[in-house]
Amino acid sequence: MPPQDPGPVLAVGARRAERKRPAAKAAVNLPFDVVESKFYVPVLRPGVVSRTALVNRLRVTTAYPVVAVTAPAGYGKTTLLAQWAARDKRAFAWVSIDERDDDPVVLLRHLAAAIHQVEALDARVLNALRSPGKSMWAAAIPRLGSALASPERPLVLVLDDAHWLPSRDSLGAVSALVDHMPQGSLLVLAGRVQPRLRIAALRTSGLLLELGVDELALSGREAR
Repeated sequence: MPPQDPGPVLAVGARRAERKRPAAKAAVNLPFDVVESKFYVPVLRPGVVSRTALVNRLRVTTAYPVVAVTAPAGYGKTTLLAQWAARDKRAFAWVSIDERDDDPVVLLRHLAAAIHQVEALDARVLNALRSPGKSMWAAAIPRLGSALASPERPLVLVLDDAHWLPSRDSLGAVSALVDHMPQGSLLVLAGRVQPRLRIAALRTSGLLLELGVDELALSGREAR
């Protein structure tokens, strides 16, 4: 279980939207079951504070394959990402993570389904996840990574509430996909605690963009 967070720090514009819109068409023709409601980008409610400066910064981000958005509840992580998705030309594949995804098979199926809605995956990739068993690391992950590395257009793969992925196997599956992110595409990990993914190595190599409490705090103008 992730640690308990303090109460909301910035309530304006920081609450999760009550209604959602699909990131793309409904998941179809999948050889395994998924929870389709997990692939929805939250709808922005009227009156939320526009995070224009941060959104513009993320829109032009192409040099970093990984973006980590980390802050306690109430800082508007999901709202920021939803505003970004609404304004970026790149396709967004969105997965709302929960405790059920802390299983590499379940996680990879949801990631594949989210990507499949944006960029149709080869049947071999999907079939490798139907009954992965011991072959997951040898077949499923390499095939999904290869498909991720050669999309027809850049995409942004968002794992919202990624703090629900504490296990080594789930983090290993995500880490394996990092190496396959093509130029212009991004893997975004948003959560209450920093993901345990080779953070130091990614930071040292200049492959990680980090947004934390300081960046997510409202400016004076935004607060007004």
